[in-house]
Amino acid sequence: MNWQEIIIKIITMVLGALLSYAVARLSSMINSKIKDEKLKNCLQTSLQIVTGAVKKTYQTYVDGIKGTDAWTAEAQKQALTMALETCKSELSGDFKKYITSHFGDLDEWLTSQIEAVLYDVKQAKAS
Repeated sequence: MNWQEIIIKIITMVLGALLSYAVARLSSMINSKIKDEKLKNCLQTSLQIVTGAVKKTYQTYVDGIKGTDAWTAEAQKQALTMALETCKSELSGDFKKYITSHFGDLDEWLTSQIEAVLYDVKQAKAS
């Protein structure tokens, strides 16, 4: 095992911990701000799906190319598209309808949630 492999494994573990922290933080915020139990359940489940999609995309796509010449703006867009498609495939029809009726466009809402999870990870990593 070379140093690069060791560093990649450490970074992967740290990102996993940071994602867990971000989910806990967002769940806490949801619990404190939203009184409607059905909406709260929908948002928490959706957040778990988004976080899982981000982790899956990182593990299966980003991890192999980040830090190389292949990590381009186009590759970043592809990673976002992959995470978005994973979210949409895992959300139930009822959740999709509920999100759309309360927040508007499903793709826009999911994209903003994916970006929020990534932002929280970056902020936690910088701290």
